[in-house]
Amino acid sequence: MEKDYFDQLIEQYSNNELPKEKQQLLDEWFDSIQHPSEKIEWTAQEKENIKEIILTRRGPDRKLVPLWKKLAAAVAVLLVGATGFLWYGTKEDIDATQELKLVEMDTVKPGEDKGILYQNEQEQVQLNALKKDTVYLFGGIAIERIADNEVKVMAGSSEKTEMQHIHAPKGGNFIVQLEDGSRLTLNANSSISFPSSFDADLRQIQADGEVFFEVEKDKQKRPFVVRLGANTIRVLGTKFNVNFKAGEFLKTALFEGSVVVSNRDFEVRLIPGQELQADAKGKYTVHQFEGTRVGAWKEGYFSLDDKNIEQIMREVADWYDVEVTYADANLDVRYQGSISKFSDIHTVLEILTLAKGNTFEIKGRRIMVK
Repeated sequence: MEKDYFDQLIEQYSNNELPKEKQQLLDEWFDSIQHPSEKIEWTAQEKENIKEIILTRRGPDRKLVPLWKKLAAAVAVLLVGATGFLWYGTKEDIDATQELKLVEMDTVKPGEDKGILYQNEQEQVQLNALKKDTVYLFGGIAIERIADNEVKVMAGSSEKTEMQHIHAPKGGNFIVQLEDGSRLTLNANSSISFPSSFDADLRQIQADGEVFFEVEKDKQKRPFVVRLGANTIRVLGTKFNVNFKAGEFLKTALFEGSVVVSNRDFEVRLIPGQELQADAKGKYTVHQFEGTRVGAWKEGYFSLDDKNIEQIMREVADWYDVEVTYADANLDVRYQGSISKFSDIHTVLEILTLAKGNTFEIKGRRIMVK
């Protein structure tokens, strides 16, 4: 019987037969192994122990010591390249013979800092192309680029209030600081709309896609209202993540403060640590969430936790600006762990291929899952 891919890597590493770059990646991976509890970190000695145990592992039947059981009693850990890693339950068998088919592989790069300002439904300016520390006037607003990935929006000299629209396209994300100091981080393929100047008694914007809000408390105590289709989120000062696709779903996860999420079917007040998920019919649930999972995209990772391949590839499509199709894909496979968003697309798909159930075929900027 042939050794699985993981055992081959470990044996080559132990025998100093791995190429230098792969050996360096494996060293980095050993150092990145996370404790099952996000509140605890392994000590340097524990990491050395884990490394030693893994390097002496020669098959799934070998009994592992308690330290390693704490981390991997129910998971197999596989390395496939550039800072990405995947955990998935042992109920899913490893199939190292699956291959990633590359057909006319174009250069598909990870996303980058991109933001586009629209006024009157026409593209006005690439915000990521503005010079830093320079104030630009665009109609009723002034914009200053204060960082590579962030602009500050201020009210202009015009007394007329006009709606402004900023979009982070596929293959990009961007941060927008509004006139009240609130910071909005837009994930790829996400948009916000806001007035050139807030009303005297209300701060209201519209959003679509995924946005992380850091809402400043207002000296005038004006509420901050987010409209998402027929849904409304009302806050005073807080941090929360919103993921909204019209006609599909709404997810609101509260990190700090308090928000009220409502539409014609419900009105729910969330407390920190709670996430509301609602479908297009208004049916909703509220549950506890892990901040590292919900906020992973903002920190540069795809969170795979308990997602099927369709849910994962939706995020991949937006970030890499690729088209994804499905041909008898296995949606029952549930993934765990995370993958760096700055890995190349080949690496991401190699990692996902290792979980038995789905393979990928790339042609140009199209990916078929099957």
